[in-house]
Amino acid sequence: MRIRALVSVAVLSLAVATCPLTFVGIEMSAMAKGGNGGGNGGGGANGGGGTHGSGANGQSQSRSGDIGSSGTGTHSKRSAASEKKRTERVETSRRVVRENKMAAQLAGLNSLNRNYRAYMHTSDRRMTAIAAYTMAYARYELDNGTEPPIDDPRLGDAALANALASATKTGAVSAAVLERAKTILGVGSADGKIDQIRASLAPAASDL
Repeated sequence: MRIRALVSVAVLSLAVATCPLTFVGIEMSAMAKGGNGGGNGGGGANGGGGTHGSGANGQSQSRSGDIGSSGTGTHSKRSAASEKKRTERVETSRRVVRENKMAAQLAGLNSLNRNYRAYMHTSDRRMTAIAAYTMAYARYELDNGTEPPIDDPRLGDAALANALASATKTGAVSAAVLERAKTILGVGSADGKIDQIRASLAPAASDL
């Protein structure tokens, strides 16, 4: 009986002694699981961070592309505006040159504004051809009651251009100068020096 009691006490003591170890093992196991869970959670967080970084990088690249495209468009607009201004300057310069040339040619023909009697009795060599043209033109109108055709070999536009050219330094006249001279002289439907010459010749012609 005493031996049984001793055995029971020994078994009970052994059980009590092993309980803390069991509890410690359970607790360590729980801590290990908790640590793994935390690690896994952290890993998940890191994964999320990587995804966020990738998205931010894509957005940054998209913005960079937009800025680059906008910069290219602005540069193209500036280039087009600069080219337009350059073209306008060139056209303005050419127009000024043309106007200066015409003014110079007209200045050389200032003598066209002289009194009509100077055409009838000129002593200026430069005006000889022009005076002969105006006198012949006026007589043609008196004889025919109308102006000569513009392609008349003696009294047409080409003949007048040649007469005008002989009075210029360059020996040539532009179309604008020719039209201006026709207005002053009264060639065609214009009223000018030729009409005055014709009026002065009319009484002499009627006496004949």
